[in-house]
Amino acid sequence: MVENDKILSDEVLRTVALELMYDNPQKWQSSEGPTAMEIARRHHFKTDIVKKKLKVLQDAGLVRVMDYRPKIWKFDEFSLNELDVNDPLCLLITRYDDDDYEKYYF
Repeated sequence: MVENDKILSDEVLRTVALELMYDNPQKWQSSEGPTAMEIARRHHFKTDIVKKKLKVLQDAGLVRVMDYRPKIWKFDEFSLNELDVNDPLCLLITRYDDDDYEKYYF
């Protein structure tokens, strides 16, 4: 239960997930997707923290690596649809509060 509460309140994890979910290929160096460093730079997070959050999302099957030099990350929409609606990651990502979603598009 403590771990679930921790996930539900993790705004960095949510930002990283939404950044990949609403990916716009024109924002990144590669049209395949962003690197951890690009996400960190865009949102003013430490790269190590972004890498840890990407690992959490990867372990849950929500993101995958497209290329390894450098690692290019891609959101897996099919896996999101397969998650249980009560899964903490699903609840975190699909929570619609007063976010400014335009920041993920441009």
